[in-house]
Amino acid sequence: MVEAQSLVAVPQSDGSYKAYMSPISSYGTQLQEGNMSFAVSGLSATYENNEVTVFASLSLSGVSTLVIHMCQEGGMSGSMPQAHNTTSGSANVLSKETWQWRILDKRENRLKKKMEGYANIFLSNPIIHVYRKTNPNYPLPHLTVNGQLNRQIPTKKMLAKLSTLPSVSVHGDAPTIAFTTPPNYATRISHVLSRNGYNPLWCPTLIVEVTPHTISSLKPYLSPQSLDPFSAIAFTSRTAIQAFSDAAASAGVLTEPPLSPSGDVFTIAALGKDSELIDHGFVSKLCDNLKRVRVLVPPTATPSGLVASLGEGGNRRVLCPVPLVVELEEPPVVPNFLGELHANGWFPVRVNAYETRWAGPQCAEGIVRKAEERQLDAIVFTSSAEVEGILKSLREFGLDFESLRKMCPELIVASHGPVTKAGAERLGVKVDVVSSKFDSFDGVVDALNLTLAKLRC
Repeated sequence: MVEAQSLVAVPQSDGSYKAYMSPISSYGTQLQEGNMSFAVSGLSATYENNEVTVFASLSLSGVSTLVIHMCQEGGMSGSMPQAHNTTSGSANVLSKETWQWRILDKRENRLKKKMEGYANIFLSNPIIHVYRKTNPNYPLPHLTVNGQLNRQIPTKKMLAKLSTLPSVSVHGDAPTIAFTTPPNYATRISHVLSRNGYNPLWCPTLIVEVTPHTISSLKPYLSPQSLDPFSAIAFTSRTAIQAFSDAAASAGVLTEPPLSPSGDVFTIAALGKDSELIDHGFVSKLCDNLKRVRVLVPPTATPSGLVASLGEGGNRRVLCPVPLVVELEEPPVVPNFLGELHANGWFPVRVNAYETRWAGPQCAEGIVRKAEERQLDAIVFTSSAEVEGILKSLREFGLDFESLRKMCPELIVASHGPVTKAGAERLGVKVDVVSSKFDSFDGVVDALNLTLAKLRC
């Protein structure tokens, strides 16, 4: 998972386990050792009674915290960790927990003491109870973090033992805002929500990732001079950029850049903050002559805005790295985007750069639980595929979206831009709030602020 902070335990030849940190910056990671974005102390791994356990203490800075924890395992090739299973419904995919913490002030001392009582129970347990060792696999716990914590994090197994404890909101009376983004966007949106005083609830309904199949699909466009027949690459998502970059960096793919140093201007187009990934390093992988490449960021961060900024195509070819949608109906966003390019005189070439898959039948469980407790204030969708994902999961619980609204009559549904709004309403989910500024997640949260402020008046 890109941008995850990982604790890794690898078996050694003497039967012990080596524990180390590995920040994940690309889908092609080989879990190299490195420093995390926060302090880690007391890191160790033990093997006892056919189980591996990882211990660590994390020290994070800030006022509020959302910790998203995933525990994963995969095989070994010699001393090198290999990719873990990504099949929908597998333990690797479903092993997600979210914890939220806040350092409370003196006025909230009573609640603080109550929370410390629970935290002390956690402190007597290991940070991550990983797996039963039936083969020489490695555990890969992912941590995506925002905020302050100096506690050992409870595991899913530990939380199950504590399920009889009363529910305590560490954000006090702050509104609970659920969001269904895939993991690659979770940190960004949770940070914006926490910064605005909300209690973020992450319930991803999609899994977005690169697969061997999608890497193979990209490779033909990464051989020498393979981009010469094209005039542009149009990226409509951050994941597509990362997937293309990872494929270009793969061993044995690039003997020389795929774009010749001489020729007409070549355009690389990306939306909003996604364009931050189109840096010097990215461009240099594609062409030795950086002056030949133009980076285009449309003022309106939508696929239609990208088409408009590209201008008339003149029957030129544009490469479009887009998702392959699995277990869900493909939303009309990509087909419409390709159609608009064609109508504007371009010859779009689609390539499946990554997969978007349903996160499974239980992905809406956290949202359902909060709705049943009447503690769900809003849901934020950033794509129509997320909406389809939650609807499929709700059906597994014998519910539909109107059932959520009946449980929480003041529930607000917010969408990150008009494209998502149109897709949600096409699926029968009425959207109450839509951001007018959608080059970052600040826009949809600003719109939520206005709506919730009116409700409080």
